Amino acid sequence: MTKTAQEPYEALLRRLYDAAIDPAVWPSAVAAFAEIFNSGAALFSQRVPHAATVYSYAALDPALMQRYETYYSRRKPWLSKYEAIGPESVVTLGDLIDERSYQKSEYLNDFLERADYYYVLGIMLSKGPAGATCATLVRSRRHGDYTGAEVGICQKLAPHIRRALDIHDRLCRAQLQRDGVLLALEGLAIGAILVSRDAQILFANGAAEAILRCGDGLRAVHRRLRAADCFAGNQLDSLIHAAALTGAAKADSHGGVVAIPRMNQPPLSALVCPFPLAYAPLGMAVPVALLFLSAPGDSRSVTAADLRCLYGFTPAEARLAAALLTGKTLVEYAEIAGVTLATAKTQLQNIFSKTGQCGQSGLMRHILSDLVVHFRKP
Repeated sequence: MTKTAQEPYEALLRRLYDAAIDPAVWPSAVAAFAEIFNSGAALFSQRVPHAATVYSYAALDPALMQRYETYYSRRKPWLSKYEAIGPESVVTLGDLIDERSYQKSEYLNDFLERADYYYVLGIMLSKGPAGATCATLVRSRRHGDYTGAEVGICQKLAPHIRRALDIHDRLCRAQLQRDGVLLALEGLAIGAILVSRDAQILFANGAAEAILRCGDGLRAVHRRLRAADCFAGNQLDSLIHAAALTGAAKADSHGGVVAIPRMNQPPLSALVCPFPLAYAPLGMAVPVALLFLSAPGDSRSVTAADLRCLYGFTPAEARLAAALLTGKTLVEYAEIAGVTLATAKTQLQNIFSKTGQCGQSGLMRHILSDLVVHFRKP
């Protein structure tokens, strides 16, 4: 193959690996794949015998692809052969079905030929419990069947398409994991900070940012976490370093706690934990630690909506429980809510029944000891 003839394939390989790290490139990569073979092309996952999911396609009508996903993917006359097709195998129409049976099939007559397609070339990219991931080319009768040379080229391309999809999948999973963790941390009412082993701040949720903005006891200096008290600062740095190395599997420390003095308020309590979920290139674990920050006496507002969800309270019962948590007496609540004391007592008995408690003090301890109530952002 001359250098000029190689150029489209080299360009396709570049697009495939670009698509692996940037999902927006997949349509142009599939379009380049289709253009090289004068075809329509699609990447899809087929769950035999269930419907398929199309990831990306080119030179194919969107309505055609929708019909394929919802109906015709289950009408392919060669579905029973999927199990026998190995990963990275390339098959043509003659490998899948005899032509007489094919010409009688609903799949050809009511689907492919209506879009002026006849010949098919498939690449089995991967197989697993969730289904088979495939790349398919289809083209018109007038362009002829796929040649042995084209099959050979597809066999060389198959490992690259598979690897690009595998890289893409791994990166997507890592991104989902990262986004999920950060979203969870952002939803906490207490401060949460991710730091490197030298205390550089990688992420801080809203509660932590508020603590750092105050600058009382703990602050960010050029995005590095610093404690105002020298002794507490040294303790904190030591715990962060040890916990971060534990997350990177290089030490045996499990973190610890430190009290950070403040000028005009009770000290901050910092819990330092290993956090092994961040990764650098080449599979190396990044030394990262996770800090949780809170202070004695911090108020945690518990909403009536939370109480309804957690304990199955009625709206009236939830309002009563929320009022009791703020220190109001039963009499005070009855006056504010405009109900009789007898009604309030009945509601309280219902609350006791639903929480398994028998007194107001036990009820308050029960609700406030619930970690979801304690840590959830109001």
